[in-house]
Amino acid sequence: MFAVGNSMPLGLLGVALGYAFRRVWAGPWIGFVGASMVLHHLADLPLHHDDAHQHFWPLSSFRFISPVSYYDSDHFGLLGATVELVLVLAATAYLLPRLNSVLSKGLLGVMALVTIAGYFALQIRPLV
Repeated sequence: MFAVGNSMPLGLLGVALGYAFRRVWAGPWIGFVGASMVLHHLADLPLHHDDAHQHFWPLSSFRFISPVSYYDSDHFGLLGATVELVLVLAATAYLLPRLNSVLSKGLLGVMALVTIAGYFALQIRPLV
C-alpha cells in the first residue's frame, strides 16, 4: 500500500501523463501532482532509517536505509528535523509575500506553525 504512494516511477508517470495530456483540462494538474511526488520522494529518500520506503516500486522492492532519520534521535533526528525546519521557514519567507489571498497566507502560516510546534515537541520528547 505505502509503496504506491512513495513510488518515484509512478510520480514520473504522472509527469509524463501530465505532459501528454497538457491540452486537456486535468492534464497540467496530473503533471503537477506527479512533479510534487517526485520532489517529495527526492527529499524523503535520505531521511528514513528504520521506516525506509520502496521508492522504486514497482521496478524494485529496494529500500534505501539512510543513516539519517528526520525524527529518530538515534539516527541524527535532530539534524534532520532542523534541516526540515530551516527549509520550511525559508520557503515560507519566500512564498508569503507572493501569495495574494488571505486564505493561502493563512494556510501557509498554519503549516509553518505546525512545523515549528512539531520541531519543539521533538526536542522536548523525542518520538523514538
